Order: sequence, then C-alpha cells, then structure tokens
Amino acid sequence: MAKGRPSATEGTGIIAGGWQQSGGTRRRGRTMRTTGDLRRILRRIDGKGYKAYKEIEGAYDCGEHTLFLDHAQGDPFASPSLARVRVPQKVALLPRDTYSNKIREIALRTSLCFVVYPLSQLRTFHNKTLSHHVV
Repeated sequence: MAKGRPSATEGTGIIAGGWQQSGGTRRRGRTMRTTGDLRRILRRIDGKGYKAYKEIEGAYDCGEHTLFLDHAQGDPFASPSLARVRVPQKVALLPRDTYSNKIREIALRTSLCFVVYPLSQLRTFHNKTLSHHVV
C-alpha cells in the first residue's frame, strides 16, 4: 500500500489522494465531481489529442463507489493512465475474515486484481462498456 493512503478497509471518510468523500466537499482545494461532470468532459474532449484527457483527472462520486482518475496519459509515449475504484465495505459486503489481518488483506487485494484485470483487458470494456456506463 502506498505511504499516506488509508487502507480500503479503514472507515476514515478520507480517501486516497486527500479527497473528502461527501459530495461536493472541498479538501486540499479539490472538489469531488459527479459522473455527469465526467460525461460532459468526455463529450467535449472526444476526438482531441492526448493532452485534453488530463482534464478528466480527479475523483468522481458514482453513487455507491468513487472513481479516481489519478493520471491521464499525456501522450502516446507517456506512462499509461491510472485509475482506481473505491467501494465502501457497506456496499462491497466482503466477509470480515477476508481482511482481518495484513496477509489476508493482501490476499484479498490480489484476488480482486485477478478478477478485475482480465475484465479491463476486454476489447468491449474499452470500446463499449465504459462509454455505455459513463457517457
């Protein structure tokens, strides 16, 4: 886990990157945006160059989860985009024993990666699913 980031299982209300999880609240000068904001930005920058996508960086309140677009790829040779999703425990309903100690938390995170990563590599995820759910 990155230094300074709260664990996914901590109930602090403050989420990674210094964002406050309460719709529209400001923390460290940043406002959490909505999926409607993301939709408008994506429609406006559609077809523009890589640099335009830097505008989508930030946190988005998606109702039961929070989408973090930490880094948007600035050009074809730059480091790839980085996104995270945070789902609160009260929504995820993961059994407590699956993260009751450090080794179990690591195993749970690894297992989730094995499920989510292949889905993110599907061609339909990139071309249709994301635009269907967001745009």
